[in-house]
Amino acid sequence: MSYQRPVIFIPESTQDRRVSEIAIAGLIVLFVVAIYGWFVLPDTIPMHFGFDGRQSLETR
Repeated sequence: MSYQRPVIFIPESTQDRRVSEIAIAGLIVLFVVAIYGWFVLPDTIPMHFGFDGRQSLETR
């Protein structure tokens, strides 16, 4: 009885390769946007807003 599993190689088509390249490029773009966003964040991020849309300065 053989316990080795068969190794099946399925070749990638050109369309498969293009989709993989687009997916990898999309992931790279997402990381670049996240890193860019990190550096353009303000020093203080407002957490509480009043009814008029301005930042509430009181602490509870």
